[in-house]
Amino acid sequence: RFGNSDLKPSAADKLLLGLDGETRVVSVLEMRGPSFAATADSRTASETLTALSAFCDGLTSLVNQFGGTIETLKPGRMTVVFGAPSLQPDLAMQALKAAREIADFCVRFGTQRASLGINAGAFRIGVHTGPATVGAFSASGDKNYAAVGLTPDTADRLAHLGKSLGTVVCCTDSCLTAARSSGDGALDLRPVGEINLPGHVDPVSLYEPLTAVQAALPQTLAYMKAFRALCTGAPDSERLFRDLLQRDP
Repeated sequence: RFGNSDLKPSAADKLLLGLDGETRVVSVLEMRGPSFAATADSRTASETLTALSAFCDGLTSLVNQFGGTIETLKPGRMTVVFGAPSLQPDLAMQALKAAREIADFCVRFGTQRASLGINAGAFRIGVHTGPATVGAFSASGDKNYAAVGLTPDTADRLAHLGKSLGTVVCCTDSCLTAARSSGDGALDLRPVGEINLPGHVDPVSLYEPLTAVQAALPQTLAYMKAFRALCTGAPDSERLFRDLLQRDP
């Protein structure tokens, strides 16, 4: 299954013929969210499937726009690979741009269809860049393209951690470094902190990509001030975070 309709037929043909896998650097975007169970339990089958189809169509269109390949797309989950099977020199930047657009789409979709029981604020996205084994594998004769290894696992963990971290989109420092190296545009970021993740020897620095509007919000600026105070060991860092929590819980 290939989510990117722009995938060159020649490349797709090779994969379908069982091309050997390879290890390459990719960016993986993992999205987790509502499973549409509330919609299915409260609406007709036609209403549920119509909403689900519109949701998947919107996601697929955005993934294609940024050159990604959909590995998994089902209610409550989407996995997208950037940089495979087609090479992308700016794969990390495209993954981050796609993540922000997908997050905005999910909020709009949930808000517009709140009556269907879709929680607009429940979608979380994780993005990580690193080496992975990529290629086509067979399942009962069907060929599926997938990325396997620590990189997709890390993206998945970030998506799961989004609620507890307070992030909508969360990326790693390796993804950020790769994105900046492409030189394709500036990034507004909110530092989240360092966290120990399974499979990583050292703590991983995490960030939340923001829109220009989000970056200019008073609560974002207050957070950045408190975070800088914490990093420099300023004695008022705890107070700054406490005040921020009271104003914007």
